[in-house]
Amino acid sequence: MSLNRMEVGKGGVTTAQKEIEAKYGFPVASIVSMAEVVETLYNHEIDGKVVIDDELKTAIDAYYEQYGVK
Repeated sequence: MSLNRMEVGKGGVTTAQKEIEAKYGFPVASIVSMAEVVETLYNHEIDGKVVIDDELKTAIDAYYEQYGVK
């Protein structure tokens, strides 16, 4: 797994990453988490454009409030 999306799995009890580990019986490691991606790109310009602005950050935060791992 390259990106840990930090979401609750289909069972709604544990993380999707842990569900994959349990289902297939091997450890899963991530290169980067979604929190790290957001932190890096929030209010950061690439080619003159802010990648994650306040509006998108608010939407991401709302999504993770509902579907994210707590």
